[in-house]
Amino acid sequence: EEPYVEDQFRYYYIDNVIMRKVKDCERCLLTTVDPDTGIKDKAQEPISVMKSYRQPKDPRQKNSPLFGINTAIDRLGPVAVGKNLSWTNITPGTKNQPMQGGKNKNIHFVIKTMSYCLIYRRFLKNIATINLSSKIAIITNRYYTSSGDTSTRKSLLLELASTFTTDRLDKMTNAVNNRTRSIAVVLEKIRNEGNEFAIYRTMDALGFQMAHRIPSPNYGRRTCSRTDAGAVKWIDIKTWKSTKECLSQLKSCEYNIVAASSKCETQDLQSLDFTKKTAIILGSEKEGVSEEAMSFVDEVFHINMVGFVESYNVSVAAALILHHIYQDRIKKLGYHGDLTAEERDDLLRHYMLQERRKRRFKL
Repeated sequence: EEPYVEDQFRYYYIDNVIMRKVKDCERCLLTTVDPDTGIKDKAQEPISVMKSYRQPKDPRQKNSPLFGINTAIDRLGPVAVGKNLSWTNITPGTKNQPMQGGKNKNIHFVIKTMSYCLIYRRFLKNIATINLSSKIAIITNRYYTSSGDTSTRKSLLLELASTFTTDRLDKMTNAVNNRTRSIAVVLEKIRNEGNEFAIYRTMDALGFQMAHRIPSPNYGRRTCSRTDAGAVKWIDIKTWKSTKECLSQLKSCEYNIVAASSKCETQDLQSLDFTKKTAIILGSEKEGVSEEAMSFVDEVFHINMVGFVESYNVSVAAALILHHIYQDRIKKLGYHGDLTAEERDDLLRHYMLQERRKRRFKL
């Protein structure tokens, strides 16, 4: 009745299921996470106790305790504690039959160990995902069916927030508090996707929540898949069919529409008032802002340049403009973010759901 007998063999059978040993199984930090709350155990249990039983001999496995074996499934099928287990070093499909496990304490231990090692990570992943996703779905449903009751919606938001660590929740709350929809960015027929996504990245970094996108028929793929750094998940992007449709809607919402130009005879960026609702139009890389869009424009401005080039790259221009607006609003208003309490609650809920979709069960 030798301990860790399962280490000695290469193939394991439970009924029709065939499992092939890959390596000794290491326990990772996932075992310290409570699947119901997503909170890590401060004492790192049960890993701390498990380390006192068995340490890996391979230095590449560092300080992770070993528990059972890690197997690959060569033939699928159901497994459960109590099923007969057999094992062998003979490759499946040969005439030799695997040695059958008898009904004794050692075999029962091996069965329990094997079952644990085979399904533990997937089980914990699924349970954590199901429990947390169900909880979030229930809270979200109650949030939207609370008939405008502010106190109820607030308590449900706090319940959803309880599924996050303090650091992550603080980061999302800070982002929400510094968001504005008073300044909108209109991207008219930007051809290069890399430029477009770089603008979204700048918007997220500086707290501009609303982007209006008028696609170009000559839209090209970006060369770098990481240009946006995930920013598209955190800002609102509305796509329009035409320039007229987009700018007419912004006009009806009382936005002051301004456009960037490379012509020096226009007014300087610093002379504009960004304390009021403003939509900034950024045109395509070659043509700039179209004549159709200019018919809706209230003011035209330029960014100062002292070199030989006649214009900035559109994503660079966007970064300069948005950074100036961010600083100008703080200087004149004392703040940048101006969402209402209800808008902040809705945006925070949206961010929390986006974060869960991104991480799934990795808490």
